[in-house]
Amino acid sequence: MVQSPTLPLLFKGELVAYRGGGQNIDYDNMDKSSCGAKNQSASKNPYIENTLQSIKYAVDSGFEIIHLNVHYTRDNKFAVFHDYKVNCATGGKGKVAKMTLDELVKLDVGYNSTSDQGKSYKFRDKGFKVPSLSQVFMQFPNKKYWLNLKNPNKYSIPALNEFMHASNIKYKNEVLYIGNTLMIDSFSNINPNAQVISFNSNKQCFIDYILYGWSEKFPDTCKNTTIIVPPDLGKLIWGWPNKFAALAQHNGSKVYAWVKHNPYIKQYDNTQNGIGLVLGDISGFTDNKTQ
Repeated sequence: MVQSPTLPLLFKGELVAYRGGGQNIDYDNMDKSSCGAKNQSASKNPYIENTLQSIKYAVDSGFEIIHLNVHYTRDNKFAVFHDYKVNCATGGKGKVAKMTLDELVKLDVGYNSTSDQGKSYKFRDKGFKVPSLSQVFMQFPNKKYWLNLKNPNKYSIPALNEFMHASNIKYKNEVLYIGNTLMIDSFSNINPNAQVISFNSNKQCFIDYILYGWSEKFPDTCKNTTIIVPPDLGKLIWGWPNKFAALAQHNGSKVYAWVKHNPYIKQYDNTQNGIGLVLGDISGFTDNKTQ
């Protein structure tokens, strides 16, 4: 039973389209020599992740935040794509960082997508292309974004900061940058006002809160940040969902349950209790809402 929070919630949880919405991946049956595109779970979702089509589907379905994977290209631009190589998802070959944007946007990102071990490729030749980050911002300038820079280095990190500074999206000062320790530390140094998160920083917050969250004291590692929690671990957090969400909100933070590559499960949806929901398969969400 959900208890009344000691502090009032300041806002409801937000919906985040993971990888811009798209196909879920069957990690349980994927071996190390295989890849995501060839191990997708069966879904009614008609779109491929990180594409303009999937993002539009998420926007039309009411998702407030779009999570994207971005790569810095050989010609100093940003492409929206997950893998480090194009070999798995597309009919091309090569490392994304070694290719130009013009080369990438021509690729069919639905070429190798299959959920039946290669018996069919229903997304092949359906117009799913690698978009540039500029294209995404131009088409969806009024959305909030989470950006995961896949190839962070001394060139790509300042380039992304400059790119975002010059962008005209509505919520550019609220963009969340996700990455490894190098990415987060470097980005914070060149842009101290940027919102950044790494799995290590998120893990430390979780550990600190487990230790003394019962006292209703909120640890410094959890203040003024984004807190992402696997929903099955919510039961370990004192005050989950709404008391924890209220404490976080009053300390400048937002909380999200990340179901990652799982379909929409109603029991994980605590948006009314202040917990955002990070979801990949948008069709599962829309199907549930229309029932």
